[in-house]
Amino acid sequence: MPYIDAGSERLYFERTGEGPPVVLIRGLSRSMRFWEPFLPHLSDHFTLITYDHRGIGRSGLHDGRFSIDDLADDLARLMDAIDLPKAHVFGLSLGGMVAQKLAIRHPDKVSRLALGSTTAGGLKSRFPRVDTLLKLAAYSALLPVDASARAQGPLLMSPTHHQGNPHVAQSWAPHLHQEPPDPKVVFRQALAGALHDAKPDEIAGIDHPTLVITGDADRLINADNSRRLARWIQNSELVELPGKGHDIVAEAPELVGLHLRRFFH
Repeated sequence: MPYIDAGSERLYFERTGEGPPVVLIRGLSRSMRFWEPFLPHLSDHFTLITYDHRGIGRSGLHDGRFSIDDLADDLARLMDAIDLPKAHVFGLSLGGMVAQKLAIRHPDKVSRLALGSTTAGGLKSRFPRVDTLLKLAAYSALLPVDASARAQGPLLMSPTHHQGNPHVAQSWAPHLHQEPPDPKVVFRQALAGALHDAKPDEIAGIDHPTLVITGDADRLINADNSRRLARWIQNSELVELPGKGHDIVAEAPELVGLHLRRFFH
């Protein structure tokens, strides 16, 4: 089985496709299974490395207290263990925070960096609306899996897209049934994300070519956060997807895949 020991954590990973290596990092509570519908948009051009964060999906959990720095170090150890010295990196949401810290703490491991629907954190960030967070938490904690997936749809995607494409949120339910996220781990991930604070000088120190991509209708991590990242990273390009919500990979896979293929060339 494709497991590696990353320090004290046992992480599950998979490698698919052919071409230059790209590491894909998912966000809060999401296992690597949530990448599956998106992989065909990249796998003909790149070798894709997907993995589960500690305590999520098929990865183990030894230390339940962790930060975004720890998750970035987990990824660096995973890359060492699979003899991957450097790769393009795309992180989405919480995964974008991990990608930032990988570029800051382990810059030699990153070729090109793509940050999706994410934030540098800190007091100047545009935080989510409290009522939106409460709804998302309640749907995750109180509803049965199928109802929870349906209810999360209009929060993680634009309401218009969700109404016209209800099958997208419905497709999440089998993953949640198969690998239900541990509420304690999700809480710890949320806490790590809330405490994430990449300082302006740290972000400005990222000199990798960087693509910052976001939906301008993101209800969880306001697009202003991506605009700020793009201002701080000198060698960066900002792409805003009109009318798209938070999970741009689920809502606009063809368009996101097109931008990533162009950027990672």
